[in-house]
Amino acid sequence: MEESLIGVLGQLLNQAKDDCNDQDLGLRMRQILDAEGAVERLGAQVESVSADHQGNDLPLLWPFHADHRSVLFRVLELIGPAPTT
Repeated sequence: MEESLIGVLGQLLNQAKDDCNDQDLGLRMRQILDAEGAVERLGAQVESVSADHQGNDLPLLWPFHADHRSVLFRVLELIGPAPTT
């Protein structure tokens, strides 16, 4: 995810290097952001990565485990973990 975000930033910076007016630059940047999944998705990725860097890895785990949540609970029920004390 971090590499993807850095790739988007690199594309934006490459466009900013070109000699063009602010309006053309804005249009180019909007095209890059739209091609990468829109600002909302990129913003959510930035929040997830930021949370991870602050020691909160849950935002990164949820998308992977959300589809398997019911299976994980069934496995826990079958294993039957109990406290050691």
